[in-house]
Amino acid sequence: ADIGKPMWEMAGDQNAKREFVTSAGGKRQSIGRDTGVMGSRADEIIIDDPIDIRNITSPTEVFEATDWVINRMRSRVNNPKTVSRILVMQRLSDEDPSEAALQEGWHHLKLSMDFDPEDEQNSPLDPRKEEGDLLFPARFSETELAEFRRDPRYEEQFNQNAYKTSDRIFKDEYWQYYDDHAWAVANAQNVIISVDPSGVGKEQSKAKTKNKG
Repeated sequence: ADIGKPMWEMAGDQNAKREFVTSAGGKRQSIGRDTGVMGSRADEIIIDDPIDIRNITSPTEVFEATDWVINRMRSRVNNPKTVSRILVMQRLSDEDPSEAALQEGWHHLKLSMDFDPEDEQNSPLDPRKEEGDLLFPARFSETELAEFRRDPRYEEQFNQNAYKTSDRIFKDEYWQYYDDHAWAVANAQNVIISVDPSGVGKEQSKAKTKNKG
């Protein structure tokens, strides 16, 4: 009757949703980027979508997410020789945390929705051979994917093809920033006011006046 039964059970005094401890001393802890990790160490670290797709154009958000994945979580291990680190996320751009992980030498498992036999990043575990073969046709057939393909970020989200920041229409070097807004408004041909609401109620909430032309 005990065949297949684990040698431990959930400890009765553990009911927090973010942390589970077994009677054998094992533990699973769930944290977010905004949660402190000091004092916590693990044998296996699984990171799922460390950055929201809506924030991928924010250099600050990209830097903080990448720093958290690559640097801050590096020391949160019991044994650096045996620890497993797993990052699960969409390829949002060529500056996202996945790119940093690849530069660090992490193993890349890429399973695109639409198979491309010429993609050098294809996983050797992928059994598909023909161009356009779908990853999971029983769930996502061409009928279901027709709606998703309308999304301009389909390639990043479904095929894991990173968006190249060099392809942006408005490149960072095109913009000029001025501390003297009054002078900029008086001398600019066109004025665009951009308001960043990400820090509403905080000092970092600000409005920028950009000179175009």
